[in-house]
Order: sequence, then C-alpha cells, then structure tokens
Amino acid sequence: MAFSRDGKRLVSGSGDFNKRGEMKVWDGADGPRTLSPSMGHTPLCDAAVAFQPDGKQVVSGMYGPGRVKVWDAQTGQQISHPRRHTGFVYSVAFSPDGKRLASGSDDRT
Repeated sequence: MAFSRDGKRLVSGSGDFNKRGEMKVWDGADGPRTLSPSMGHTPLCDAAVAFQPDGKQVVSGMYGPGRVKVWDAQTGQQISHPRRHTGFVYSVAFSPDGKRLASGSDDRT
C-alpha cells in the first residue's frame, strides 16, 4: 500500500495466486471508497505499488516473472510496461520529480 503525496488517496495491491492480482485506488480522506476501476496483473499479485508524485499515475510490480506497469490513477488504464524482470518484483518507486521509475527485484537488477 502507498499514500499519495497529498494523503487523500491510497493505492493497494493484492492478489491470489489462484485468481487475479488486483490494485485499487481508494479515498484516503473520507473512508474506504474505491476511486478507480480494478487494475492489476493477471494471474499473479501486485507485490509493490506507488504513486507518482503528482498523483496522476501509479506503478505496480508483480511477482514472477516480474513485470512493472504504469497505470492512470483515475481511469485504471495501463499506460506503459517499462520493465520486465526475470525474478519477483518487491519494490517500485518514482523519483521525487516523477520523471524516473525504479524497481527492485530478486533478479538483482
């Protein structure tokens, strides 16, 4: 899970290895109200999630083979698929200016 910089939204990643990985954006100020359609990787879970500093996009990292995807935080549409790892992705983060994306995986990249 991760809060947006302004603290008004929360992104959560989850999954069930037998079903579908799912990520949702929630209203963090007024309670548990889903703000975006379900996003996520199929069939595995979203292990790591983060907001872009401006809050317009979210990034998710998936258990193996690891993939990193960027999503529109409002519509839930996938924007890009910038990185593929050969191992599980355990962490994702945007740089403070939102121009760079980092991901950490057990493939040592």
